[in-house]
Amino acid sequence: MIGLLVIFFASIARGDNVDNLIKNEMQKHNVPGVECLVLKDGQPVKSFYGGEANLEWNTPVEANTVFEIGSISKQFAAASILLLAEAGKLSIDDHISKYLTNTPPAWTNITIRQLLSHTSGIHNYDDLDGFELRRHLTQAQFISQLAQQPLDFPPGESWSYSNSGYNLLGYIVANVSGENYWTFL
Repeated sequence: MIGLLVIFFASIARGDNVDNLIKNEMQKHNVPGVECLVLKDGQPVKSFYGGEANLEWNTPVEANTVFEIGSISKQFAAASILLLAEAGKLSIDDHISKYLTNTPPAWTNITIRQLLSHTSGIHNYDDLDGFELRRHLTQAQFISQLAQQPLDFPPGESWSYSNSGYNLLGYIVANVSGENYWTFL
């Protein structure tokens, strides 16, 4: 996809027909659907959407289609944490309780590094009731509900994939930066 973006932006500079370029690249790389917005100085200058958002139901991509991006967002959370560390605003070896309020005693020794590396022991919320996206939990609600779960293992002693840890990293980014996570990104 990065190659597609490079071709895309190089072609904009040459004044090529953007819609045709995207359609051709979608076909060439077997991309079922895409929504694209080009901004210049924070203002939209071009938008494109086309193809299918759901192949099973033949649902077309439309303006404001919501795409399930899954774990692709984890790299952005990690990069955001590292940017804050580089700026001296946190250390990845800091305890998460330094940046999150009302964490349970079981989380006392969990570090940002352990959230990043899936070694915190915090249970993955995916198999728990009450964490559905439609509920739009606040940071306090998320931490309160997750805190009710025992750790899967002592921090640093094992590895287990944890979406919970990356949600917590997003909250740390927001709390440290003073900005909404998405605004920070």
